[in-house]
Amino acid sequence: MRNFLKSTAAAVLLLGMPTAAFAEADIQLIINQSPWFPGFEATVEAYEEATGNTINIEAVPFPVLLEKSRNSVRAEEGVYDLLTINALGIIEMYAGGFLEAVSDIDPDYKLRGDISDFGGSVYWDEETRSIGSGKLMALPMAGVIQLLYYRADLYEEAGLEVPTTWDELMANAKTLHNPPERVGFTVRGSRQNIGWNAMPYIYSHGGKIFADEAAGDYTVTFNSPEALSAFETFLSFANDVGPDDPGTTGQAEMIQFMATGRSAHTIMVNAAWAGLEDPAKSIVAGKVGVAEIPSVEGGDHYSSTGHFIGGIPKNIPDEKKQAALAFMKWLNTPDGQRAMVENGSVPVSTGLSASDFDDAEKYRFLDATSQNARNALFYAAVPERNEINSIIDLHLNLAVVGEMTAAEALNKAAEEIHAVMVREGYNTGALPPLQ
Repeated sequence: MRNFLKSTAAAVLLLGMPTAAFAEADIQLIINQSPWFPGFEATVEAYEEATGNTINIEAVPFPVLLEKSRNSVRAEEGVYDLLTINALGIIEMYAGGFLEAVSDIDPDYKLRGDISDFGGSVYWDEETRSIGSGKLMALPMAGVIQLLYYRADLYEEAGLEVPTTWDELMANAKTLHNPPERVGFTVRGSRQNIGWNAMPYIYSHGGKIFADEAAGDYTVTFNSPEALSAFETFLSFANDVGPDDPGTTGQAEMIQFMATGRSAHTIMVNAAWAGLEDPAKSIVAGKVGVAEIPSVEGGDHYSSTGHFIGGIPKNIPDEKKQAALAFMKWLNTPDGQRAMVENGSVPVSTGLSASDFDDAEKYRFLDATSQNARNALFYAAVPERNEINSIIDLHLNLAVVGEMTAAEALNKAAEEIHAVMVREGYNTGALPPLQ
């Protein structure tokens, strides 16, 4: 199967793309092991076959990725020529001055209109220390966002409609909740990245982490009444229609609950789609639907960006910078994006739809991906994002396992986030504690 995928993608790439145009230096790329990695690896192999270039991949566990990248960019000469940077580490890399801007390597290159900039996160204004404008710093690599997954076959049997609100989703989850055979919904309740999964709930209810990031107002509003309502909704999904011990349920468990038919719904990464559609890995292949993440009645819809960008370090030779950029440019072409999809990875283009492919049913996740990508939220766009995320993860998890109430968890998280912002000299403030 691997050779088939490789040769199929390579055939696509070779059309109208002469090998001589891609004569570049060998590069070393660091990336994390993830659900979308096998498809990305196959796409890299197709690029190598089509161009004759070499990309050496070091795949590491997710928690190790940022640490090894940090060490490399701080060395006299970097070990890695292309960094795979998750949304959590983007601002840290920009603010530290560790990356060579794409617009400095190639001033004429512009991001194509259908390529998502994920909330402006590929641009950095050094003067204002903010994203959304300034130099094009990096190029999108993998469009990892969240989707609503549901059992389409069970919906048809029960005569259910795809939900657009949290109340509708809860009603559907209760209808299909039939433990121990199947739970109605699976949340990500474990400490690692629970906050990332909770953000669509919080922002769709009108909650925020800060009052107005864009205007430079970092008053901490994470313990607002709106955030409390959102988190109580999150907890109701965890406790009322979820599996036992939701505080230990992480991404791998969420995927397994869906793949084994033990969950009727979940909200998780679009990168899980390929595995759920593989009959060798999933007993529900062909039975799953995906849709826009719900909101409150009349509210805005949100997904969370967990995307990855390709960043080029300053501390590598110029020929390595050019080679790294050549690959990233190609990855962002229509052929590169099609290869990512066909190999089972996740695109960064919002212009792809299922109808663009011969087997539209196989790629039916693309329409929901494009829809949720347009709602994708890049929150806490500050260099301290990792620290803030860890604070949120800790306290939300403590509420899920019952060691704190929802209000206590939000109050404590807000208090600690406020301390970080005071320490770093931001224009900040705090709300009174929730009672």
